[in-house]
Amino acid sequence: MSGIAGFLLKDGRLVDPTEIQRMVSVIKPRGPDASGDWSAGTVALGHCMLWTTPESRIEEQPVIRGSGDLVLVADTRIDNRESVTPN
Repeated sequence: MSGIAGFLLKDGRLVDPTEIQRMVSVIKPRGPDASGDWSAGTVALGHCMLWTTPESRIEEQPVIRGSGDLVLVADTRIDNRESVTPN
């Protein structure tokens, strides 16, 4: 199982990217194979990946939609990957 971290600052402060990076480093044992983080404004997300399938070796998280309006971290497995067409 991979590790996921994130937070939302409700007091209006902007995220300091080192905060999510520190959180990801703490959960690194949950997903020692790869890690990533993202922050913007008052929101931050991070992920530590444990590779469980050959396909997972090429995945990168957080996943950011090209338009930048959607960011996702997940500990998931999607079957039939080749039949799914991303928007």
